[in-house]
Amino acid sequence: MYSISDENIDYILHDLKIRGIETESLRLNLLDHICILIEENLEENGDFEKFYAFTIRAFYDHELREIEEEILLSSSYKNKRIMKKAMILSGAFSAAGFIGGSLGKIMLFRITDFLLFLGFVSFVLLFLPLVFIVLLRELKSKRDLIIYSSGTLSLMLYFVCMLMKCLGWPSSNLQLGPGNLGTTWLILWLAGLGIGSFVFVPSYFLAGIRRPETKTSTIITSILLVAFIGVQFRLTNLGPIRQAKQNTYIQNQALPEKTVHLASYSAE
Repeated sequence: MYSISDENIDYILHDLKIRGIETESLRLNLLDHICILIEENLEENGDFEKFYAFTIRAFYDHELREIEEEILLSSSYKNKRIMKKAMILSGAFSAAGFIGGSLGKIMLFRITDFLLFLGFVSFVLLFLPLVFIVLLRELKSKRDLIIYSSGTLSLMLYFVCMLMKCLGWPSSNLQLGPGNLGTTWLILWLAGLGIGSFVFVPSYFLAGIRRPETKTSTIITSILLVAFIGVQFRLTNLGPIRQAKQNTYIQNQALPEKTVHLASYSAE
């Protein structure tokens, strides 16, 4: 029975690294298996290097690095499956919250706002980020990155604003001003629509129009997106901004008159 020395162990580890095994845990596992095979099958005074070269050939077909590649591929596939399941579950949970909240709104149930809140939060914080991560793993070009990121960000801002609107957080009667909730809502709303209009739709259209197999569907989808975003812009209420500007203008005009009046009163 052959006894493995420290020099033999260093030799095996060095050879495994040269052969493309970069993961330390995998190297150590292979080391254990190889050492057991050598100790059990090699004679006490046998040729270690020759027997090692013969033994290592049994672990691969072409190159040893195939083992690590297969393990990484299997791990990536498993993580992708878990990610997709989480995405589907979060999407289903969001849909249930939307449907339950909408039905509760019709039936005037008190739990309506809570269900809508859960639906919106799970959609914005779970479903959309998971969709983006899954799409990011299938990224093929920088243009796809622009499409995925701008589309996800636009949807997140849009649904955050819809959540605030459905729960009555920003009021259209609020006077807009610095730090005001109505101002914050309007900024988020216009930012979401702007990103969707001027980044996502053009990028999506240019990417799909160049492929013959997706040309027709891209044109139809782009028209629907433009129509939807156009309607959202049309429904945007800019009245409070105009009113705030008008009030500011009136106050600025009235300020000099008050100053002159106070000055004349002091002189008297």
